[in-house]
Amino acid sequence: MCIGIAYRFLSKTFHKHGINVSRHTSWYIVVPVFMTLLLGTGFQKFSQDLSEDVLVPAGGIIDKYKSRLMQLFPIDLASNFDPARLLHVIHYGTVIVEATDGGSILREFVFREIVTLDREIQNFFVEEDDGWNYKEICAKNNGKCYENKILRIDNKLKALQNGTFRLKYPIGNTSRNYDVLTLGGVKLNEEGCLISAKAVKLFYFLDDSNKWAEERAITWENRFVDILNRLNVSYIKIKKDVSLSRLESKSQLFVATLKYIPSSVFLMVTFTVVSCLWPDFLRSKPWTGIMSSIATGMSLVSGYGLLLYVGYRISPVTYMIPFLILGIGMDDTFVMLSAWMKTDPKKSVEERMAETFTESGVSITITSLTNVASFLVGIFIANIPVYKELFVFMATCLLFDYIYQITFVAAIFVLCGRAEERQLHSLVFVKFPENKNFVEKIFCFVRPEDSKQKKDNRRVRFTELLKNFNELIRKKVTGLFII
Repeated sequence: MCIGIAYRFLSKTFHKHGINVSRHTSWYIVVPVFMTLLLGTGFQKFSQDLSEDVLVPAGGIIDKYKSRLMQLFPIDLASNFDPARLLHVIHYGTVIVEATDGGSILREFVFREIVTLDREIQNFFVEEDDGWNYKEICAKNNGKCYENKILRIDNKLKALQNGTFRLKYPIGNTSRNYDVLTLGGVKLNEEGCLISAKAVKLFYFLDDSNKWAEERAITWENRFVDILNRLNVSYIKIKKDVSLSRLESKSQLFVATLKYIPSSVFLMVTFTVVSCLWPDFLRSKPWTGIMSSIATGMSLVSGYGLLLYVGYRISPVTYMIPFLILGIGMDDTFVMLSAWMKTDPKKSVEERMAETFTESGVSITITSLTNVASFLVGIFIANIPVYKELFVFMATCLLFDYIYQITFVAAIFVLCGRAEERQLHSLVFVKFPENKNFVEKIFCFVRPEDSKQKKDNRRVRFTELLKNFNELIRKKVTGLFII
């Protein structure tokens, strides 16, 4: 009973709405466009959330244990830094060094250049006047920067080669003093002692414990990359990495996603235009498909702009939303188009719009609100921040899409209906030529009224067939057979 009352109420409301759209068409076009432009200014606050904390469930095991571990293993980057106690990524620079000839780096002339490289990295100044270097911004322990201990063997290379100095790998009495685990491609003798190594990895950890220190760390990283790019070396080849490269890789996802949007929009517009276009260039509605795609884009701009104003940031997961909205947001147009085609062409546009919304308005509302509600539920039950953000964006964009479908796209239906009423071509809005040539007969074809009657008769017969099929499906024997 309640459902019946709600249905009748919505039907009457949409009946009036169809009449209002027909009478005030320009307003239903101008207002959505103005709203989109207004909310689109929110993109001036565009920023990406590339942190990994958005993947950690709030109040989950990782979150709880991380808090506990931070209490058990506190760390002060300015006084008691130790890489083994790190529970999160800090700003850093790393260098992997190999010999240019592919041989061992534990040769004196090669290792000497590695030591020189380390000295260059630690001593270069970021600014010319009153500049500062790595030693001033490094993460410290007892006032000293993190030391690449493997460089201590510089004076023991000859002893290492003639066997008088033995260095166990990976664990030995003296291994910790030289941090041999930073060596790569090692070769050992029968006793597990180091003979040669193909590469070494050097670490440079930075203090980013406050905003000012983090800004200096970022500046140093950029300068670090620039220095290594211009450094002239003879016997070694360098592969560098900084903490910023992780963020840069994530930020490139946005650019990578953008290049797929035009092709997706083109395919979607082509599909909708073809779906709205049939061999009757008087009654076809290709522009409803085109403008419906534009309305979907408007909903994305409005939704994103509004949430950016509120304070939300864009994360890589939300990059998929345009593709989802394109697929979900087009359904309402097809429902309205189907309802429009069932109306009597002899009636006025106002009457046809009223009948169209009377039939399709409830369906559009239910499906749209169901989609929005499903994502709203996700907001409350999801405990992973990035998914909450995804659901918020989806629900907001779908809500705007619903609004623009029953306003902006509905107004386009009115304009296309008036063109049909005036016997204009549905694609170019010009009068049909009287004497048609071969090409015009194809692209200006109009289905005769008697063929429409035949099609209506076929539709009636198909409806009867569906009715009989429905009765067959509802029988218990059929249900048992299907199960």
